[in-house]
Amino acid sequence: MNATLRQRALAAMLGLPLPAPAPAPRQFPLCAEPGQIILLTGDSGSGKTTLLRALRGRIAADGGEPFILGNAEGDWNDAPSLADAFPNLPLAEAVAILSKAGLSDARTLLLPPNALSAGQRFRFHLARFFASGAAVLLADEWAATLDRATAKIVSHQLRLFIIHSAATPHPRSAILATTHTDLLADLQPDTIITHHLDFSITVEGAREKRPRRPRSIRHS
Repeated sequence: MNATLRQRALAAMLGLPLPAPAPAPRQFPLCAEPGQIILLTGDSGSGKTTLLRALRGRIAADGGEPFILGNAEGDWNDAPSLADAFPNLPLAEAVAILSKAGLSDARTLLLPPNALSAGQRFRFHLARFFASGAAVLLADEWAATLDRATAKIVSHQLRLFIIHSAATPHPRSAILATTHTDLLADLQPDTIITHHLDFSITVEGAREKRPRRPRSIRHS
């Protein structure tokens, strides 16, 4: 898209160059393989959320539906307690999944989902992903509602879950967007995509590749 007259005037007023046009998302070769975490990072306004939306559309076009962390729709919203939000799971398994997502306090487990704080609600939705059959997790502003110590613990738990899933018949992957860079050691992303305010993008591998199944992920 070409800059408008007002954009040009504002850039001249501030003494700043006009940013380069953002690349079309469909031209960006991004695919999450089984057992992978892809991290989108960069300053606010650099295009992370736009790319996540494009990826959701691409997955849907391929016949799949990713798990959108924080999606407020579902029957679970009226559950009388967190454990009741997983009616298809045995109680012990539901409690174990909630604990894996950082919700292990007994009083919290007795709360209904609509009584949770923002941080607790984030972890509850992560537990819902753990319990779901979705192949791909999409999360904008990953762990933004958590204190940093809790964010590191939850990020590590997600990493373990993704790694272990790679050896199962239903491997998972995650594509996360965040402005924070303090979670790299805990997430151990396979790929880091950094968005810059001039709309340029850099891509780097964050760690050594593990042996993987020689196939593309099926988003179903």
